[in-house]
Amino acid sequence: MKFSRLVIVFLCLLVVVAWLTKPGPDAFREFYQSELSSDGPPVIAFKDKFLYSSVEIDFYKPARMEGGEPLKAVSVKKQSYLGLFGRFWKL
Repeated sequence: MKFSRLVIVFLCLLVVVAWLTKPGPDAFREFYQSELSSDGPPVIAFKDKFLYSSVEIDFYKPARMEGGEPLKAVSVKKQSYLGLFGRFWKL
């Protein structure tokens, strides 16, 4: 009985700490500032969940289509990050 109560209290504390230390969009911009590319700014989609934050980044590269079409942007790669306990992890 004591062990199960201890586990339940530990899990409740873990949830409260995760909720209090959830990083926001400004924290991600500060974290990601060093990895920005010079080709163009990426499109950052920030999703704020109850206990964590998820961030998806789309990188685009300018490309000219044939036939005299105007300059278009082509998706190059996507990255995902998980924000939890005040840090971001690449998925």
